[in-house]
Amino acid sequence: QKLSPDAPVFSKEKSMSQQRLNVKQGKPNKAGVKKHKHEQEELPQLPPAEAAFLPDFPLRGDLEELEFEVIDVIAKGAFGNVIKVQREDQKRFYAMKVLDKEQIIQEGAIKQCKDEAAIQSVAGDHPFIVKAYEYWQSRRFLYILLDYVPHGDMFTLWTFHGAFPENLVRLYIAEISLVIDYLHNASVIYRDVKMENILFDPKGHIQMTDFGLAKWLQGGDQTRTVCGTLQYMAPEVLSVYPYGHAADWWSVGILMYAMLAGKV
Repeated sequence: QKLSPDAPVFSKEKSMSQQRLNVKQGKPNKAGVKKHKHEQEELPQLPPAEAAFLPDFPLRGDLEELEFEVIDVIAKGAFGNVIKVQREDQKRFYAMKVLDKEQIIQEGAIKQCKDEAAIQSVAGDHPFIVKAYEYWQSRRFLYILLDYVPHGDMFTLWTFHGAFPENLVRLYIAEISLVIDYLHNASVIYRDVKMENILFDPKGHIQMTDFGLAKWLQGGDQTRTVCGTLQYMAPEVLSVYPYGHAADWWSVGILMYAMLAGKV
């Protein structure tokens, strides 16, 4: 099942008589003459920094206005921080990605942020992907509300323990491969397979996170943006050649080697 947001929307054309019947009648002015469309008052324009992210990120308030309590900073990213929050009406903790809109606009990453939120929200039903529950914008920031996964990440575990046992590597690679295959079948290329993006649930199974470089890409299509983490990037990506879904599998291979050898 495809998750691409570009599915066509079909609607019947109305006949000219139907269109005339459905035209809204302008309100009469003081002289009793109806105003034409160009004479009617225009709706107020939204600031560009808000309009640019609509309709994907609906307008809502800041964290305080929405009754979120900030607990701690979990991580820092290119466009902002990931923070631990709690809703005042719930006992549950969440991770929240807070992104600076001004920086996103300056770096031309509006579509990238829209894709990140949409892809993780839809793909988050997979048992090995961190779920994104909702996303919105305030005047200055974008917000993405995620599951809070407090049981550590693969990079920290690998740094502490070194090489993993082969049976454990087999399990991790199988679960990562299920995620990558699921994304590819959903017309998504992930482009950021690395240990830092692999978290663990309470039972030790993986939870893939950070879809900031993910992109909608149909099977067989190619792209050529150079992005990812240097040690894990496929040769065609580094060489600025067109590449497709296979680039993700190269990164999975590098990850498997690093887990077995204790080095990248």
